Amino acid sequence: MIKRIFVILIVLLFSFSAAAVARDYPYKKISFIIPYKPGGGYDTIGRAIAPYLSKYLPNNPTVLIVNKPGAGGRAAARYMMKQKPDGYKISMWNGGGLALLQKSIKVKFDLKKVSWLGRASTEVPALAVPKAGRYQSWEELKNAKEIRMGITGIPTNSGITSILLFHSSLKKKLILVPHDASSEAITSAIRGDVDGVSYSYSTLQPAIESGDLKPIVQFSDEPFPEVPKGVPTIAELGFPELAAIQTQRLIGGPPGMDKKLVKIISDALLKAQSNSELLAWAEKAQRPLNPLPPEKVEKIVYSLLDVMEKYAGDIASFMKKK
Repeated sequence: MIKRIFVILIVLLFSFSAAAVARDYPYKKISFIIPYKPGGGYDTIGRAIAPYLSKYLPNNPTVLIVNKPGAGGRAAARYMMKQKPDGYKISMWNGGGLALLQKSIKVKFDLKKVSWLGRASTEVPALAVPKAGRYQSWEELKNAKEIRMGITGIPTNSGITSILLFHSSLKKKLILVPHDASSEAITSAIRGDVDGVSYSYSTLQPAIESGDLKPIVQFSDEPFPEVPKGVPTIAELGFPELAAIQTQRLIGGPPGMDKKLVKIISDALLKAQSNSELLAWAEKAQRPLNPLPPEKVEKIVYSLLDVMEKYAGDIASFMKKK
């Protein structure tokens, strides 16, 4: 009987503590972790959202961008899994890349345990080549013996699309040249150091519009409105299964966050991404925002894990060769 009363008291104490935390939250700055170096799509969008997130959170706390690059997003993911679920550390997560890693190698994170808060954006990746590069068309790429691709890590869309298209589907000799940020990989392609890059279209768009890069393929089953007409979809080229690989910039916190905290942050994120000033920035910067509530993000994560499972063996074997 005494033991039962003790357990009930502990449960009540925890409930009161969690409620107090949610009621007082936030009373100090919040760290918004970006898993890549400054300059790429994740960083640019995170920095744009941060001040508006601050605006719609209670007490208007400072939302500080903290870049934690490394291992294609794994470093930040491992870091977040060990943080206190108090709402003072949230992060951007590369949904597709991390889902693939979780299904193909031993990792120190579990996407099913992340406290999902929302989504920043989703985009269609495109493959582009430099205007003075040795390959200028899909036919030339398809007939190439060796292809050098600039990437920001195997578990990123740049790595996944390169491996599954050239290594898995076309059986080409693929050389991956790693970079710390998409901006660095794009600069490398423009210089001619690599044969191509594969990133979300908005990340490539400035270099494409300037004429420095030429889009060759879009990873979708239907043409993306922003991509120039005439650029074939991956489905049209005979690889419809690769159309599922899209950029999913998700936002989440450490495992075990109180539901009230999740609601406070997720509501603020949705309001932030509906702000007219931020939407005007997104249109001008060509960085589309696609917010979602936590329950829909969770469904996307489970779907990604299911999709990536079919490619896991090939990715794992490729990584071992490296």
